[in-house]
Amino acid sequence: MTVDCTADGGYIIATRYVDSITGDYFILLLKLDQNGNVQWSNIYSANNISTAFSKSLAPKVKQTSDHGYVVSSYLMEVATSIYYPNLILFDSTGNFVSAKYYTLTSSIGFWGSKPRLTSDGGYIAAFNAADSAFSTAFGHVVKTDAALATGCFETAFSLNRQGISFAVDSGFTTTAIVNETIHELGNTGISLNYSDNCDINVGLNEYLPADHVSISSNPSGGTFLITGKENIASIHVYNLTGQEVLSCAVDDIQATIDLSGRSKGIYLVRIASSAGSFTVKVIIE
Repeated sequence: MTVDCTADGGYIIATRYVDSITGDYFILLLKLDQNGNVQWSNIYSANNISTAFSKSLAPKVKQTSDHGYVVSSYLMEVATSIYYPNLILFDSTGNFVSAKYYTLTSSIGFWGSKPRLTSDGGYIAAFNAADSAFSTAFGHVVKTDAALATGCFETAFSLNRQGISFAVDSGFTTTAIVNETIHELGNTGISLNYSDNCDINVGLNEYLPADHVSISSNPSGGTFLITGKENIASIHVYNLTGQEVLSCAVDDIQATIDLSGRSKGIYLVRIASSAGSFTVKVIIE
């Protein structure tokens, strides 16, 4: 369950609702005024025959700039039991607007961060995941535009509002929220899979640490020139499953990496320099 302060001085709560008879999982949105009184509540289920909300569902909510709401959670594909991170938009009264889930690797999701608003009007959220044996951990960073589009790895779905009645116990006191604790990626040293604007016309360099490194000819046929403002110590390249496909020591401010023998697509380049470690995205056309 998560709580976010709203512009009117109240609160929005997102939590999971479990049907005690069927065991089905739903998203519950609950809007409270500043005194903790319920203003409205909505319960939703996924409207796809092949997907359903997972039992690890832990929806996180954030109010948007138009006073609507964005929620991050997980969907489970029933046929395969594979879990996919998703983002869902609601209007200011909790009505469903749109939703998309994002496919990067076959994984089981177990934690996600509260979505954040970005300066371009879009959204960003981080998700932890693991393979089916829980032996390998991944990190998904999803960056979208205002319509939840990344340009790749995404599927739209819809929600059904459920006519479920429930009672809210008003016998509680409210406490002012002063500081917010943000749980992002809980593991260290895990592989990051980026789903951030894969269409090259929509912010290709979203995560490029331009103050320290630059990459020439990106996208390219596989050859990339990396230039650092500080000495580059090493370069490691990973595909989107987290497999290392290239590693080299550098000890210079420039280095050329040749991935021309690799498949077309997105690769993550981890650059270690005297200024720190940076991960950037390159695309082989």
